Amino acid sequence: MMTVSESAIQAIVARCTEVETGARNIDFILKSVILPLLSDAILMRSSTHENATTLTLGLGETGDFSIDFN
Repeated sequence: MMTVSESAIQAIVARCTEVETGARNIDFILKSVILPLLSDAILMRSSTHENATTLTLGLGETGDFSIDFN
């Protein structure tokens, strides 16, 4: 299962309200930021053979998206 933290949702929304790019920015955020981050995290996790039942997309202290496994 995957969950998305409220802070990550708010970061995505904030980036989509920028006047220059508007709502089209969500496609860019998903394709060039979140999906590569998810891919890397899942591949790294699978290489360690550790099981996880939940993946959480969050926002780190620096404002970057983060992935946590539980």
